[in-house]
Amino acid sequence: MVRTQLYMADSQYEYVKKSAESQKMSYAAYMRILVDKDEASKKKNLSLQEKYPFIGMFKGGRNDSDNDEIDAFLVNQHGH
Repeated sequence: MVRTQLYMADSQYEYVKKSAESQKMSYAAYMRILVDKDEASKKKNLSLQEKYPFIGMFKGGRNDSDNDEIDAFLVNQHGH
């Protein structure tokens, strides 16, 4: 873990402090969760190729992973 120092507006600090207290968490733990949630939401919006760069690396037959229809198939399977 890396120790950091963060400057923020008073209102931001109070928001995080109150939120952390309401969750019975330390300020630092709550900040880590906020960053993790932000990172997860950004990953959610990545294309399949960005999420899984290995797609298309292996060549095979007709329904290979490099098939243009793989994105549509996976999106339909997961309801996104």
